Amino acid sequence: MYDESITHIFITDRKYFVVDTCVRLSEVLFADWVEMGLCASKQKVYAFEVNPSKVGHEQDTYDLCHSFLELDDQGVDKFYQLFKKIDKDNTDTFTIEQFYKYIKVDRTNFTDRCFHFLGNREGVDFQAFILALWIFMTVRKQTFVRFAFSLYDTEETDRIKPDVVEEMFADVYGPTWKANHNVYSVVQKMMDESGDGSLSLQMFEEMSKRNDKLLFPMFQMQLHLKERIFGAQFWDSEATRRNRLYGDIAGNLKKHLLKLVAKKQQGVGGARTDEHADESIHRENPEGLVLNDSKEKKEKKHKKDKKKKKHKKKKKKKKASKYGKTVSDSSSGEDDEEGEVW
Repeated sequence: MYDESITHIFITDRKYFVVDTCVRLSEVLFADWVEMGLCASKQKVYAFEVNPSKVGHEQDTYDLCHSFLELDDQGVDKFYQLFKKIDKDNTDTFTIEQFYKYIKVDRTNFTDRCFHFLGNREGVDFQAFILALWIFMTVRKQTFVRFAFSLYDTEETDRIKPDVVEEMFADVYGPTWKANHNVYSVVQKMMDESGDGSLSLQMFEEMSKRNDKLLFPMFQMQLHLKERIFGAQFWDSEATRRNRLYGDIAGNLKKHLLKLVAKKQQGVGGARTDEHADESIHRENPEGLVLNDSKEKKEKKHKKDKKKKKHKKKKKKKKASKYGKTVSDSSSGEDDEEGEVW
């Protein structure tokens, strides 16, 4: 018989339990307690660390996260812990199928387009993961049309061919999309106005404004993922940061970010000097580039001092000539500062 003094009732959204505190908790009940915050989980807490021997853990991943996504250590670890949840085999990569299983979304041509940044390879590493997820989840409503268009504008001409237009809407609405009269009529109108059946970015933006439900399935998937991963508030904050950092770069943001990372690896914008720097990376110093902030400050100060001394010397020469005196051109800058110029 249970002693009422040591018996507690715990209620979850699925069931309730009457538990004797002296009884060993089952794994199922323990998971419920963790979920309710009644006890701490024994699950390992992962933290991202630079490790050149691990794929996706190199210095460029650190630079991408901190310098160009502007995530702090806690923010990077948040993504990394999610990554390790999907990487159940602890191989530092996961398959695209594992990704879809975790986010609870069926894999289709449409979802593959949205997450094409993951690539078509079997193993998705941490850099590919955080880049794909951050880019898709931070697309704002105002730039969603451009983002969607860019997924099919692979030649980056701001125009897609008729067969690609049909492929786009078949991906979004399924193979029977033409049976959807509202969607089909809008698409036909867009293609007819171009004259050759192609679709320009400008026309796509105009028609999407008039028919705001045209890309509804894509909006819907993003909303689902926001609730599933970190919550809408977190992503709204990240979207605001993305807008501040990169504005209206929708289609080529991945390429843009990787170029910035590559430049940083070469020394453009400053060489790393902190504890996370990877000494195995050879950083060049292209002509005209300064390798670190301290050197840049010293050079600026030197130029400023030189200019100041030159101005001072010129002023004293002018004053000397006024009183019939001369100043030797070979006088040193130190002499100028001490006033020994006569």
